Amino acid sequence: MTGGSSSDSSPSSALRDIAFGSFAGVCGKIVEFPADTVKVKLQSQPIDGSAKLYNGPVDCFRQTVAREGFRGLYRGLSSPLVGAVLENATLFVSYNHIQKMIRASRVDSTEDGELTLPELFTAGALAGTVASFLLTPIELVKCKLQVQDMARTGELGAGASTVTAAAPGVKTKAIGKEQRRYYAQPSAPKKGAAAAAFPSSTTSSMFAAAEASTASSGFSRIITAASSALSSSARATTTTVAAPVAAAGAYSGPIDVIRRTFRTHGLAGFYRGHLGTMLRETGGSAAWFGVYEVAIRQLIQYHQSHSLQGEQRVMSKADLATSELLFAGALAGISYNVVLFPADVIKSRQQTEDELRALRGKDAKLTGSAGSGFWQVGRNLYRAEGIRGLYRGCLVTVVKSTPTSAVIFGVYEMLNRNF
Repeated sequence: MTGGSSSDSSPSSALRDIAFGSFAGVCGKIVEFPADTVKVKLQSQPIDGSAKLYNGPVDCFRQTVAREGFRGLYRGLSSPLVGAVLENATLFVSYNHIQKMIRASRVDSTEDGELTLPELFTAGALAGTVASFLLTPIELVKCKLQVQDMARTGELGAGASTVTAAAPGVKTKAIGKEQRRYYAQPSAPKKGAAAAAFPSSTTSSMFAAAEASTASSGFSRIITAASSALSSSARATTTTVAAPVAAAGAYSGPIDVIRRTFRTHGLAGFYRGHLGTMLRETGGSAAWFGVYEVAIRQLIQYHQSHSLQGEQRVMSKADLATSELLFAGALAGISYNVVLFPADVIKSRQQTEDELRALRGKDAKLTGSAGSGFWQVGRNLYRAEGIRGLYRGCLVTVVKSTPTSAVIFGVYEMLNRNF
């Protein structure tokens, strides 16, 4: 039987699929998670025309390690580990069960009959649809944990939040590069940053007095002391305001995300971005299983055509080497992500929208209003960045999915062979 398991329809067969799929999924998730963290951060960057946070996957990886250490690459791992168990168990069980249903619907076919490639693609698509209902809440928790430290460690520019809340009743403008440098490096204050922390009239008069006084060398020490006091006061003000802003969006862990999401949005909040997840899983799983089966059949056909003339034995998947199974799995991983990658980008932006809006400041332009729908988010992103924006993080995703998918299929097949 294609699909990696026997055609046995007994409960023990389903339990084997659950156990083998779960273990394979955990192995794959550990391999891919650092790249997944990079992908989510790239997908969640602002689209308001400001400078990008990262120059690319390598820069994102470097900044994350520099700010958070290697542990930062595994931020939020516990949630997707649970997700990997549920996802792969659901995928393999559903995929094999749907194949059995397709066979049973045939009037002139036995239960062990080989499925056509269109039927295998259909089975993969339906399995992905089923898995999406489990994956959406899990990925929402994962994405929220992955992006929150972008602001707490300064990757989003703490100055954006700090200046917005600098003082009650004070109107502030967008932060320039000079001010962002100030908030990243308090030891080197800039004039613009100090001005942003106080009413314009007070600031102007103080600087005017300072300039007038510097004309007299006798008051130079007084001016130096006043300038130091002004800078210290500005630093104290921004520090006092910035801390609550950053802390407001921080989660202590997956349980805290679940609790606060339910309290704020109810059960529906866990399914924000579900349409994107379902589209990705339906199309992606069709390609994932389908391409894997195509590659397996081609490898079997190749071996049969190059076998010794006297050997007429019919080959099967069990005759393939482990390296060939890994190769087929790698091809499946590439196809899974390329097929409907824009849906994944939109999904990530929907699921992290609240956190990034709060941390960048309420005037920041993200993907629309809070709770905006799938098509609205996609339309806004396309208008801001075009097709390129819809494929942000695609390269790093393909890089991570290639070895991950190879590991998942390789482990699953080897477990089936030996147990």
